[in-house]
Amino acid sequence: MLAALASILSRRASIGIDPTLMGLALVVGWGLAVGSCSAAAATMSIGRVVGESAWRVGTAWNGHFTLVASLMAGIVLMLLGLVMHP
Repeated sequence: MLAALASILSRRASIGIDPTLMGLALVVGWGLAVGSCSAAAATMSIGRVVGESAWRVGTAWNGHFTLVASLMAGIVLMLLGLVMHP
């Protein structure tokens, strides 16, 4: 995964991606992945506190939020790209 990200970051100028938008997209993606990943510490902790499995907390509880938030983040990033580079 790190090699793929490094490759994308090194070619971003040639494909016309703004570094600020790329950084924002990476941070948003990471934040959404942490909430829906059953191996994340927060998901495991919440599962233990409420007596559910981490898988159930990550997928059933946070899955719909992650899907909707991903779509919304994609739309916002596209709009920001259009505003920053008309």
